[in-house]
Amino acid sequence: MSNELLIYVVGAMWSVLFAVGGFWLKRISDKLDLIFEHREQCVRDFADRARNDAAHKEFYDRLAVHSQDITRLSARVDALER
Repeated sequence: MSNELLIYVVGAMWSVLFAVGGFWLKRISDKLDLIFEHREQCVRDFADRARNDAAHKEFYDRLAVHSQDITRLSARVDALER
């Protein structure tokens, strides 16, 4: 009888171990699926040439405006120093 009880306890422990392991692997699998989805979306977004070109143009236009502002401020500082 005690051997039979021991087998049931060991079987229950294995069942719990497999359940926890399965749950853990499922969570990892779900997170990997999200990462792969995100990666594919990034590739599609980057491949969208029109949107990508527009974003680059906007960035460089802002950079040009900042450069002009810095030049103006530098000229004002030079004028104040004289």
